[in-house]
Amino acid sequence: MSLGSTITGIGVHVPEGQLANSELAARLSVSEEWIFGRTGISSRHVVDESESSSSLGVVAARHALDHAGLKPADVDMIIVATISPDMQFPATASLIQHALGAGNAAAFDLGAGCSGFLFALAQAKAIAESGSARRVLVVGADVLSRYVDRTDARSSILFGDGAGAAVVEAIDAPTEIG
Repeated sequence: MSLGSTITGIGVHVPEGQLANSELAARLSVSEEWIFGRTGISSRHVVDESESSSSLGVVAARHALDHAGLKPADVDMIIVATISPDMQFPATASLIQHALGAGNAAAFDLGAGCSGFLFALAQAKAIAESGSARRVLVVGADVLSRYVDRTDARSSILFGDGAGAAVVEAIDAPTEIG
């Protein structure tokens, strides 16, 4: 029998702070309608000084683990997709691993911009189906509000902060014949 994989738990977390189009419109000298018409966004979540990619990721990860009925010690690997790490070293995945108490899990970051979480899921699937790790926690977390040019109407209207997580588990998959 070969291995397949499935998502057994998901979790999300966004900071309480919000930045509404009305505030952006006033700052950028554009209308709220102009912003909404280009983005479909009316408000975005933003962190305060005490929050980071890892702190958002930890909460999303805990929700995903709870949803999957798992404890941090059950996780074999943690992959974090981020382009706004807390610091260059150690990896945000290592910070999340430590905060969760998942000391037995391998941990690494994957940076691929907007598609990072999808690439991380693909990696988790491949790792689980190879038998290298039975349970892989995937976290996507970014705090882009700290990096966006607040004077640029083309980009500052797009980005907010938040995190999502998924638990990918290996499952027995029947082998197809013929």
